[in-house]
Formats: sequence, C-alpha cells, structure tokens
Amino acid sequence: MSEYLQVEKRKLDKSLGFTIIELLVVLTMVGLVSGVGIFSLINYGNAQTIEQTVGNIKSIFDEAKFNALSSVKLQLDAEGNNISCPTITSYRVDLVPSATEQDAIRLYMRCENISSLIKTYTLPSELNFGLDTTCDEVTYEAVTLEVSALPVLPCSISVEGYEQTRSLTVDLLGNFNIDL
Repeated sequence: MSEYLQVEKRKLDKSLGFTIIELLVVLTMVGLVSGVGIFSLINYGNAQTIEQTVGNIKSIFDEAKFNALSSVKLQLDAEGNNISCPTITSYRVDLVPSATEQDAIRLYMRCENISSLIKTYTLPSELNFGLDTTCDEVTYEAVTLEVSALPVLPCSISVEGYEQTRSLTVDLLGNFNIDL
C-alpha cells in the first residue's frame, strides 16, 4: 500500500504548475485585453472632451438668452473693469475661428452704443469649429428677445476633433439644440 501511495504522490508532484506554453498563452491574452481596454478608455476620454465643450458652448448661448430676457446688467467685464450701463440693449455671442490660435466663443453685453466683453471660452487645443459652421454671431435683444444672427437663422455650429464631429443648431427663436 505504501508503494501505491508513493507512485500517486510522484504523479501529483509532476502535475503541479503550468507549462511555459500555458503561461505564454495567458500572458498574451491578458496583454490583448489590456490593450483594448486602454484604447477604449482613451476614446471615452476624447468623447467626453467633445461633450464637455458642446455643453460649455450651449451654456454660453443660454446665458446670453436668459440675461437678455431678464435684462441683467452685469457690473464687471471679463477683465474685472466696471461697466457703466444705463440701458441694456442686447447680448451677443460671437464665434471666433482662428488659423493661428485656438477657436473661441465670446459673450458681449451691449449697453446703448457700447459693447463689453463679458466672457471668453476657448476651445480645447485638440478641437475647433468645423467647416460647416454657419453662425458667426447671434444677438439676443433685451426684453423683446428678438433673435438675429449673422449670416442668418437658423444657423449651425460644428465642433470637430479626435476624428469626431458634433453639430449644434440655433433655431429661429434662438433656442440651442444639440444634434445627436
């Protein structure tokens, strides 16, 4: 009986562990899955950068629209200087594409004959306005909320980068829609 146990023990000793082939297969599979995961994570981060930029653009348009509707008179411009504004006339959003610098959006408050820069949002360095962007500026008149745009409403804005494009539209009423 003891001889039988010794034979069985030797069989068990030989079967413990993995062969080099088994280890290489497992390591190759782990490497492939990790590579796909990292690639997916990078793509997700890029998509979130575009979504955040689109959200920031929408918030600037919303701010212009709501400030014009309620005739909000801001006290300070973008540089922290006081604004003297007896009567507010409008809020304007300008799209500023640039070949040498980053594209930007600027929000202006117009008081009678004076425009004051309120806010500038610069797009992240990897993003820019696409060629099919038709909005140059959108103006929201105070109180009446008449909306005008150059060249004409409705107009569209496209944000491009990371081999992706998101389109946005400003309709005849000045509402801002994100196209899916």
